Amino acid sequence: VDDVISSTQIYSPTKEELLTNFNIYSDNTNPTLTGNGLTNLIKYAYENGYKKLVLPQATYRVEYGEESGSSISIDKVDNFVLDLNNSTIKLEVSAYNGSIIKLSRSNNTKIINGILEGDLDERVANTKLYPLVEFAHGLTILGCTRCTLDNLTISKIVGYGISGGDGSTRSDYFSEGVRIKTRRNGFWIPTCISGSINI
Repeated sequence: VDDVISSTQIYSPTKEELLTNFNIYSDNTNPTLTGNGLTNLIKYAYENGYKKLVLPQATYRVEYGEESGSSISIDKVDNFVLDLNNSTIKLEVSAYNGSIIKLSRSNNTKIINGILEGDLDERVANTKLYPLVEFAHGLTILGCTRCTLDNLTISKIVGYGISGGDGSTRSDYFSEGVRIKTRRNGFWIPTCISGSINI
């Protein structure tokens, strides 16, 4: 994707534009508005013909949310680059499952140059209020082809740093009269609790 992008196909909004047009706060506050705003920003850039979105360098606080499950959703976005520009996407502490970024049904899309930071420290400090759960992920990839991650650090994630698939279980089945145990669909890269994943 990068090799064929002209300067007119790159959208580089300012922090002021992010706040005014998308309710995106670049000061590590307002996680609900910022997460929704980032989803809308990506959709806006893609639908208006841009091939690359470059965020202003900042710390953007997002949350899983009780309903949506993902903070930032990138769905049906093809031949596109999301450049975090050395920004940090920081997860607000919660008791919920979800993904900081969910990339789904996309082709040849890249996410580059940033940090996804979970809420592990805050959950460990108060596990009665914020339990350690398995499905609180950094990045989830569903139904994508030729998508790329580059120069990303994913850290302090309670669940899996990167997951693929929805985690649903297949039904038990029998082979030659023997019950075969159910297995979850997908893949998981779980090394974020002990450190970080650097891609």
